[in-house]
Amino acid sequence: VPKVIILNCHFARNSAGEHKGIYSPEIVKQVWIIGSHFLKNTVFKGGAVHSTSSEYFVINSTFASNKILSDGATVFMENSGILVSINSLYIGNSAYTSGGTIVCQNLEYIVLKQSLFYKNKGHKRNMVNSFIVLIIECRFIRNSECLRIDNFLQTFILNCTFFKNACIRK
Repeated sequence: VPKVIILNCHFARNSAGEHKGIYSPEIVKQVWIIGSHFLKNTVFKGGAVHSTSSEYFVINSTFASNKILSDGATVFMENSGILVSINSLYIGNSAYTSGGTIVCQNLEYIVLKQSLFYKNKGHKRNMVNSFIVLIIECRFIRNSECLRIDNFLQTFILNCTFFKNACIRK
């Protein structure tokens, strides 16, 4: 299986055009992001991490103060198999036109475990469109975005904290 491993890397103050921060082409089937930091990056459209076909595993990583200027998300996944995020931080990320912290469209499953979502800003669309959604021991604090789960078969939210979040619809 063709895979990419990003281990202990720092991506700071980078900018990219449409659909490209870390972008995995169709040939790549798995992307592992471990112990890495994405700080103050700017993408016009798409995501700081963007996939249209790969499985993503995000472990012990930080996404902070990233900006998506148009449609997209800090982590933007579409038509991929899975997204697994464990023990990761999503802090102060912003999507200005339409998007949020994590947008997943047409995934088999998404797992968020022991992760913190703090002061992220999104508009109109922060969605998980997956058949199985599992959110375990996560904290969602002072976010201003919508968490919308569509087209699911099963959703499990276990031992999570939600504190002072707001949903903005424009």
